[in-house]
Amino acid sequence: MLLNRQFGLNPTADAYHSAFRLPETIATLLTGGTLANAMIPVLLGVAYARGSAAEQRLVNLVATTLLVVITPLVLLGIAVAPWFVDYVLAPGFNQPTRALTALLTRILMLELLLVVVVSVATAVLISRNQFLLPGIAIAVHNLTLIIGILVTMLFPQIGIFGPAIGAVCDALLQLAILLPGLWWQNFRYRPVWNLHDADLREVIRLIIPNGLSSVVNYGGGIVDNRYASLAQEGSVTALYNAFLLIGVPTRLFGVAIGQAAFPRMATYVVERNWRAVRRTALWATTVALALGAVTIAGLWLFGRLTIRILFEGGEFDAAAGDLTFALLLAYALALPAAIATEILTRGLIALHDTRDTAAYQHGAT
Repeated sequence: MLLNRQFGLNPTADAYHSAFRLPETIATLLTGGTLANAMIPVLLGVAYARGSAAEQRLVNLVATTLLVVITPLVLLGIAVAPWFVDYVLAPGFNQPTRALTALLTRILMLELLLVVVVSVATAVLISRNQFLLPGIAIAVHNLTLIIGILVTMLFPQIGIFGPAIGAVCDALLQLAILLPGLWWQNFRYRPVWNLHDADLREVIRLIIPNGLSSVVNYGGGIVDNRYASLAQEGSVTALYNAFLLIGVPTRLFGVAIGQAAFPRMATYVVERNWRAVRRTALWATTVALALGAVTIAGLWLFGRLTIRILFEGGEFDAAAGDLTFALLLAYALALPAAIATEILTRGLIALHDTRDTAAYQHGAT
């Protein structure tokens, strides 16, 4: 909201939103929900069969392996950012906007190293049914981004770099919230390296298809960004705003309900209580879809008013609101599929069924 009012639909805002595409695509491959979904069922199985010491060793092994893998990816992303922006992400931008996009991309790539640790910590806490700190970490998401925007308002010469640095600091804040939870759970990080470990390979087996499916989804965003850059000025930002709004019910009803049901389904799988697995998946999907249907009606009736209240003002005018609303209505058509995908894929992951999970997500995409 503050970002839109400060920058509106202009090339600077387009550069900022475009800069997230490459870091977010890499992040979805190895971290975030992809990692949590892969780690939780394996952690539960290891803890159930061999105890907390083996569970902690697996956590350290996964964290070490991911840091070793993602560090060169970050360096590679920083190196190829200008080429990626010029020829893939935003060929329709003018040269100064492409240069700004590449610089912002390089800044945001640094966040990936922190996101790895945040993702591992989140998976550990959720696997132990500790939802408070992960919930707080989600609740304060974008707090440092807001601070960065406010700093830019006070010191305009900072420009778009205020929000960009604020976005990077967001992972630091989340880490500061989650680490005490690991400490209270008696988890201590110690580097462990063993690529032949069977439990690590099981986590990787679960990560790969789901990570690739997420990359397909975010790859679609890169394609959208590419063609939006060829349209009228501000189209990239309008597209981002519409996706942001439709993401609220997706996360609220799909991700949140699915994430809450996931540890239970994974536990039932370990116990081989198949009736409870089906009952939990059906209940979660039914509730989420019912809430999603109400949301679609609300978007059609009150979406334009919501955009006016949230975004319009400052540099964001009525024409920008109209463009954002048109894109929001297009996204709303896919809301039921997006919500169902989030829940049903978690059910398949709980069953350690990665092949059908990947096929389902590719079909939804």
